[in-house]
Amino acid sequence: MDEDLAEEADSDRSRGRWLWPSTGEVVWEGVFEKERNLKNHQKEKRRQQSRDKQQRMRKKHRQKVLGKYVKPPPEDTENSNSTMSASETL
Repeated sequence: MDEDLAEEADSDRSRGRWLWPSTGEVVWEGVFEKERNLKNHQKEKRRQQSRDKQQRMRKKHRQKVLGKYVKPPPEDTENSNSTMSASETL
């Protein structure tokens, strides 16, 4: 099959569709273009997914703050007051 393609490529030089590199492979020029288009398509798809993810992160619904936490004043305990009252009585 490769020999047939090689003969066809050699006999039909005017079209220039086939390459015959020194490795002996028969390669159609459209394969390179097809691979390049596929890579570009995949790259654009990744970029679009990244853009979509960033949009989702920006537009993410976040829970509103209920209110600022206010620390309650310390409760009066007998231990802390007893030292003050003992010093006041003297």
